[in-house]
Amino acid sequence: MFDNIRNKTKSITTKIFLLLIAASFALWGVGDIFSNKSDPIIVYVGEEQISSREFIKNYQRVLSDLRQNTNGQITDEIALSLNIHNQTLNQMINEKIIDLEAKNMNISIPKETLKKSIIRSPFFQDQLGQFNQEQFQYTLRQLGMDEKEYLEQLSKALLREQVYNIFYLKNKVPSLISEIYYKIKNEERNVKAISFSANNYIGIKKNVTEELINRHFEEFKNDYLFPENRSFTIMSIKPDDIIDSITIEEEQIKREYDYYPEKYIQSETRQVFLVNLGSREEAQDLFNKITDTNQFLELASSFTQKEPGDLDLGFVAINDLPESLAQKVFNAKLLTLYGPEETPFGWRLYLVNNIKEGNELQYSDVKDKIAEELKINIAIDKIYDLGNTFYDEIASGASITEAAESINAGIKIFNKINKNGTNFEGNIIENLPPYPELLETVFTTNLDEISNLISSIGNTLFAVQINQIDYSRQKNITESREDIIKDIETAENIRLAEYAANEFIDRIKEGKSFESLVKENNLLVFDLKNIKLDGSGAEGILNRKALDKVFSLDINEITEVIPYDEKSFTVSKLLEIKKINDIVEEDLIVINETLNKNISEDLRRILITILSNKYEIKINNNLFDSLFM
Repeated sequence: MFDNIRNKTKSITTKIFLLLIAASFALWGVGDIFSNKSDPIIVYVGEEQISSREFIKNYQRVLSDLRQNTNGQITDEIALSLNIHNQTLNQMINEKIIDLEAKNMNISIPKETLKKSIIRSPFFQDQLGQFNQEQFQYTLRQLGMDEKEYLEQLSKALLREQVYNIFYLKNKVPSLISEIYYKIKNEERNVKAISFSANNYIGIKKNVTEELINRHFEEFKNDYLFPENRSFTIMSIKPDDIIDSITIEEEQIKREYDYYPEKYIQSETRQVFLVNLGSREEAQDLFNKITDTNQFLELASSFTQKEPGDLDLGFVAINDLPESLAQKVFNAKLLTLYGPEETPFGWRLYLVNNIKEGNELQYSDVKDKIAEELKINIAIDKIYDLGNTFYDEIASGASITEAAESINAGIKIFNKINKNGTNFEGNIIENLPPYPELLETVFTTNLDEISNLISSIGNTLFAVQINQIDYSRQKNITESREDIIKDIETAENIRLAEYAANEFIDRIKEGKSFESLVKENNLLVFDLKNIKLDGSGAEGILNRKALDKVFSLDINEITEVIPYDEKSFTVSKLLEIKKINDIVEEDLIVINETLNKNISEDLRRILITILSNKYEIKINNNLFDSLFM
């Protein structure tokens, strides 16, 4: 996320200027919460400090950038849920560490370099693009800084940038390394896998005696608990609740249409038929058979055993297609067959079956759509205004129900729900709102308290009040009896599954073949074709440990018994290795860039980790947390 923000600013002087501009505003649109005489320290980094005021200014800058990049979608609540405050503080600590190290090494930025950075900054240039001393002085006055202070801040930022840039690889990773990585990443293997699951032994009942029940309960009694249940009231309001009350004037709609004409230009779209085949010979054979383009779908469908609809991409715009195909399709002639062309997916043939020319949509065509969009935007803004009203009502002593009624929000009451969203009988609460943050909010809010407003899916705002807490308690042996019996039987089923898997391996060691044992024991075999080390092709069958083992085998070798999860085990045999000989240059470029970036970032993290151990870092967590209460 911070990388995306950094990419939005082109030069270091721009970054410094934006930082200082942000510093002139208070957090969350209210007055500065610290007086000139009171600016408590949040963090001590060696002899450096981070004050509350300094942190807030930086945090506001980050929030401002995020909101600009997301069209204002990042609210204070969302920022906290994304942990932006902690990320900002960690970033500032890292910067202080670099400042200390540079100071200890007596590294500085030459005045000439500072001068050049200022002269090149667009914030200090006139309309002709020339540095303007008066503009420079005026800007510093607006920021409440003198030239010395500004140069100090700029020097630190330039110095940090130089230190970090040491760890960005200027030369590409050697092509040999990229090619090896490419081949490992794209190598495919064919595997036969068997799953030995406890579910296959459910019908086998263990003789569960009273003695066994008692012994099991004594050993695992802490596992048998009634879960904590909570009863709560939830208030929620979303844009749909108020959108019908919003009226849009004709003048507003027309102004929106006139101001953003580029939004109402309909791009050219083309209906594309495309087929990928395994070899050039097969593709050429199909190409030769298509003497009439009307036969494309019928013949291609018979070649690939796919439905004709799977070969019709429909009407697509140029941006809907991969770059390597887009230009070709939009330069292609209508009803002309192209190919065979080699791609990472095989050999393709394609044709453009129909073309819809682009055109500018008329006002009458988009009027209703614009009105709907304006209503939605206004409704979203009003939702947050209503959220402030809700807060004001709560602050004045209103109950959650009264505060909800004041903004016409919905109210629901739920009783005895546990962390899994089920009731005390274990049944799912079907009408529970589908907000991802709901249960966490319910189980982190204190009894009789009202939670903060939470911004959830669809710009919904909700808050909860906890009405009752039934705390978790241990079950006695009578209450646990049914669960104990199930657990004993499940444990026996798992033991039998693991025993069967190990017996399978033992018999192979005795000379039996994999295939004969499969047939003899009527085992279900998964034929996994073209699996890769990243797990593609083996989803749901092989886990990470099994994949690593499979990619260390030679052909016809067999893995040991590998646990898949708590209730099943796998055994796999390697049948075929498909090494990569041909390399797609475009993919190699992406891999090289990824390796470069990852190595650079790893080196930077190592540097910060080493230096962090060198300097004492003290964080006043209570003070830091109080800023967000």
